[in-house]
Amino acid sequence: MLIFTNQQVKVKEGELIFPKVVGLKLKTRIKEGIKEVKIIPKGVGYVVEIVYEKEIDTIERDKSRVAGIDLGVRNLVTIANNIGEEPIVVKGGVAKTINQFFNKKKARLQSTYSKQGVTTSKRMKRLSVKRERKLMRFLPQSQQVCGGVVCEAQHREISDRL
Repeated sequence: MLIFTNQQVKVKEGELIFPKVVGLKLKTRIKEGIKEVKIIPKGVGYVVEIVYEKEIDTIERDKSRVAGIDLGVRNLVTIANNIGEEPIVVKGGVAKTINQFFNKKKARLQSTYSKQGVTTSKRMKRLSVKRERKLMRFLPQSQQVCGGVVCEAQHREISDRL
């Protein structure tokens, strides 16, 4: 893992510029406030994490509005509230399907590898990275939908006890 501070990495014209030794330029939407940049090796590729500071405006909330969130497997997220709006359900079928496919392929590979006396391979790592990327695309999208609904209704409190 490589860690670069805000003194080593600069942002110019929408590009993240690393030291000359690394010789890397990446496009970014972040303009300022970078604290550090991490380059992490993941299986067959690399992940770049950018840690930055951003000011968020506070919004005045209605004290009587409360939302409850229930996390599950079949239904990934269920949101109910006390203001009479219809509850929101985010189905967990997509995440479940991604995991089932991964487990099926992994079991087939492990069966083959056990006969050959091999424990892991590039193919297994690629499969794992592919699953992680699919989940990391689906879960933040679900989170964004749920967060938007809760913020739109201006709930003061979010409870995890339904």
